[in-house]
Amino acid sequence: VLKFKPKQVAKKILSPLQERANDVISSRFGLKEDAKSETLESIGQKYGLTRERVRQIENAALTAIKKADSYKEAKETFEELEEYINTLGAVVAEEDLLDLISSDPVIQNHIRLFLTLGDSFNYHKEDEHFKDRWSVDKEVAEIIHNGLKKLYANISDNELLTEPDMISRFLS
Repeated sequence: VLKFKPKQVAKKILSPLQERANDVISSRFGLKEDAKSETLESIGQKYGLTRERVRQIENAALTAIKKADSYKEAKETFEELEEYINTLGAVVAEEDLLDLISSDPVIQNHIRLFLTLGDSFNYHKEDEHFKDRWSVDKEVAEIIHNGLKKLYANISDNELLTEPDMISRFLS
């Protein structure tokens, strides 16, 4: 789906970090071969640090990555990812986006890192109406969210609609 190789781009982006900061980011995002995202607590235990200190290291590392030349050199990666999200409708559930890009959990975790780092990506936390999702335009996302909420409010839980009927109701 994407032209870039997520593991290679991530390796380059993380290269300016000191060893511990690199390990914290890799552990938090599940970039290692086991694809397991570690908690602040578990990373803290490994280094003898508090959860809060690990959070501080993580935030400092993300900031350092954004300031590094390697991040600027990866601009095309972020643009390609943004373009892909736009082709999916500008707002897409995280699970759907990651599944469309790759079935490999490690690759999915790398994409999640890029989404977190990219300035043009907006994360919307799961709520009573929607799953975790990403957008590339806050205004468009708000319009879509409000439109879908209004549509859903006018449909009973027992009512099943075909896609054309749903679109017709949405437009009205």
